Amino acid sequence: MTSGHLKSPGESPQPAGYSGTFSSSGLSLYQEPKPLNGDERTKLGRIQAGDVQGVIIQTRKGDVATVPFHQTVVLQSQLLG
Repeated sequence: MTSGHLKSPGESPQPAGYSGTFSSSGLSLYQEPKPLNGDERTKLGRIQAGDVQGVIIQTRKGDVATVPFHQTVVLQSQLLG
């Protein structure tokens, strides 16, 4: 994920304070447009698998690294899928 907006066709409404969303068959990703609490940034992932929902929250001073966040989302979606 890069900073800025993540968009897809049929995009769901954005939660307050989060700049982008990406939804794909039970997967939603969000990130803060700018730090709301000091210098920490937050990225969120939501996974839907049947009647189970998983939430991934990563917060880090500066910016959340893209690759570890992506790996976490992929691995958790495989576990729930």
